Amino acid sequence: NLSRSGMWVMSGQLMPVSVLVAWVLGIVTTVGLFLSVLGHELSHALMARAEGIEIDEIVLHPFGGLARLRNEPNSPGAEFRIAVAGPAASFMFAVVGFLIMFLARLANYPTTAGVVGLVSLGNLLLAVFNLFPGYPLDGGRVLRAMLWRKAGNIVDATRMAGICGMLIAAILIIFGVYMVVAPNFRSYFMGLWSVLVGLFLFDAAYSVVKHSRRQNRHIVSEAMSAPFSIDPDTLISQLIDTILPLHRQAAFPVALQQRLHGILTLEDLKSLPREKWHQTRARDVMRPIAPRFFVEPNATLDYAKELMRRNGVGSLAVVGKNGELVGFLQNGNFKRRKKARQTL
Repeated sequence: NLSRSGMWVMSGQLMPVSVLVAWVLGIVTTVGLFLSVLGHELSHALMARAEGIEIDEIVLHPFGGLARLRNEPNSPGAEFRIAVAGPAASFMFAVVGFLIMFLARLANYPTTAGVVGLVSLGNLLLAVFNLFPGYPLDGGRVLRAMLWRKAGNIVDATRMAGICGMLIAAILIIFGVYMVVAPNFRSYFMGLWSVLVGLFLFDAAYSVVKHSRRQNRHIVSEAMSAPFSIDPDTLISQLIDTILPLHRQAAFPVALQQRLHGILTLEDLKSLPREKWHQTRARDVMRPIAPRFFVEPNATLDYAKELMRRNGVGSLAVVGKNGELVGFLQNGNFKRRKKARQTL
């Protein structure tokens, strides 16, 4: 369209340009929108870091983006602040962009004004759409924070926010179909896009609702055992002869004054000759502390299980917000938890 007849953007007209220039402007606009979504998700990530929560990854896809948190927020207030950070950033990007667009028009740069205007409008729509009160949208997380504060149960709050997300997704699907079939619309692309976004959101919201319904003890603090640690200077002979008969476990956290130094596994001791047990200390054969060996108390059990599966130890130290050792998690914790649930 731009190469044939130009286009109107925010009450300003872009004059027709060559096909090559039109493609360049399209690519620039797309990159601007991509960076806007990235900035939106980075805002979530930075706020989560400020709340003491690590970020596993930021995923960008055709329908938006997602910042995957390592742990659940530890309070409704933290959840609220993390949720609103993204839309707030998008609103800020939109305001700054509209200001640049206005200045570009005053300086008689209509093409720059048009491109910046499109990106700014995209940011505004991104912020507004994400504030719809349905999980997994940011507005759904705000709703979850409010329900969590009112009811005091994050699982019930997540389920209700997920149900609202399913309703919003259904409305998007119905509206998309209407745009395709209604005589006064006949907007095939926008209608199909609305249906695709609705299906994506419905699947995500349904997964959240399904997961929350089978969740009872959903965080590490509710399944971990009290921590029993060994000193870094503990001799291996002392561990084998004195400690192991009383504490039958396959791995031990190595800590000094409740500060985790590493993880010692019995598997690692198999390569240590017996004659060296009396002169080898735990610090010499332990696995040094690394992110794959510990979690925070409010980490989800699903995340902890996956981390235990990948770290090659099958155990995790549980470390509090101030870095102190507060618990220990092993595969046996999950088996006892499952057995207890079956007994109830």
